[in-house]
Amino acid sequence: MAGWIKLHRKTLDSKVFQNEKLLKTFVWCLLKASHKEYELFHGRQKISLRPGQFITGRKKAGEELDMPPSTAWFYLNLLKADSTIDIKSNNKYSLITIINWDLYQSDGDNFNSNLDSNLDNKRTTNGQQTDTYKNDKNDKKDLIYVLTADENKFLDILATIENYPLDRKRDLKLYQTLAERYPQLDLIAAIEQWAAYKLDKPLDEKSNPRSQINTAFKKYLEWGKCLKERSAKSGAVKGHPAGSDPAGKYRRFVKS
Repeated sequence: MAGWIKLHRKTLDSKVFQNEKLLKTFVWCLLKASHKEYELFHGRQKISLRPGQFITGRKKAGEELDMPPSTAWFYLNLLKADSTIDIKSNNKYSLITIINWDLYQSDGDNFNSNLDSNLDNKRTTNGQQTDTYKNDKNDKKDLIYVLTADENKFLDILATIENYPLDRKRDLKLYQTLAERYPQLDLIAAIEQWAAYKLDKPLDEKSNPRSQINTAFKKYLEWGKCLKERSAKSGAVKGHPAGSDPAGKYRRFVKS
């Protein structure tokens, strides 16, 4: 495939840039996408592609991204959950459409990145994402709760799961409860494991996903899966932004 693409500098400010595998997947989509309308045959089926579209499959995406197929598909669905791409699948292939392709590849100066469009993208000066919640005890004060990187990632992963009823405030509380209940678990590895499992056994309207997550995490602990390392000196979780307080129980709320 010949030619080149444009990559806007505002990508540096997007959530995509903060995750190397997500960035790799996004750039791969840009490189794979057609820059003009054309037709191709997939087997005996003729497919018409518009600019910003391409076809792929789970196995092929994994091979080209040098990832396990389930991992590649997970990151594609993360981009879909953020309305960066759209995915239409059948039993033969998946059609990927890059939303705002014309805008990403335009010559204008009015670029407005859509990489964080459906996720709260208010950030503190150190780049952390924030959510604003009303203080129930004092209606006159709005408080900003600063999410840790792991809390943020946990919510992002939930957003990629088909039919998951994401509620950021409720699911933040879920994360904190799980952190207190299963301190030995790497919650991010555990929720990625559960999300991958749900690719083959998707949720339906009768599912109780939060209860399922709790049950799965309990089993992971029993099986010795998704365990995290601990610092020998402080007892803090290695690499965890909240240190010895993974649930964020003692972090302060910051006034807006």
